[in-house]
Amino acid sequence: MERSEFESLLSMAKFFQEASAVKQNYDRSVFWLGFQRGISRLFHGEKSGTVEEHEKWMTAADGEYPKELYDGYRTGFTYHDQKLEI
Repeated sequence: MERSEFESLLSMAKFFQEASAVKQNYDRSVFWLGFQRGISRLFHGEKSGTVEEHEKWMTAADGEYPKELYDGYRTGFTYHDQKLEI
């Protein structure tokens, strides 16, 4: 992923996160927070957290955070493997 694509996706995700919060669609807002974290991991690699943290986010192993946050992370991290429906 090129830096320009990363920055564009990050900007888009922040916009949708804020717009969702304004509409009080908090599940979707949390999804976009996770997406931001996922694309950061995709772009920065291991500089953006440990392997253990990444595995936790990919499997939603402990249920510590809302499902939507994990879903957003996985969608962001696997962005190039899928079509994103907004």
